[in-house]
Amino acid sequence: MLIKGAMDSMNTAPENKGKIMAFMVLFVALIEVVAIYGLIIAFKVLAPAEVIAEEVTVVKDNEKVVEVVETKVVDENNEIIVETTEVTNTGEVEITK
Repeated sequence: MLIKGAMDSMNTAPENKGKIMAFMVLFVALIEVVAIYGLIIAFKVLAPAEVIAEEVTVVKDNEKVVEVVETKVVDENNEIIVETTEVTNTGEVEITK
């Protein structure tokens, strides 16, 4: 629509062709920038939580081997959530937040 209007204006007033082209290019670029910023904001809002650190520790206690995984996650409110998962060689799993 914008380009069609600019072309019609250039046909009716060819002496203003340079000004019309300049404004047309500026407005098309502005529309593209707004669309790109909208996509960036949408992806930021809809993005899942971000893992910022993960630490794995293996503890051997006689016959029992415990693997401790500590995961730090940033949620949508920019709060850091620490989740600890303990897995033993006997198949026991314990998750704490």
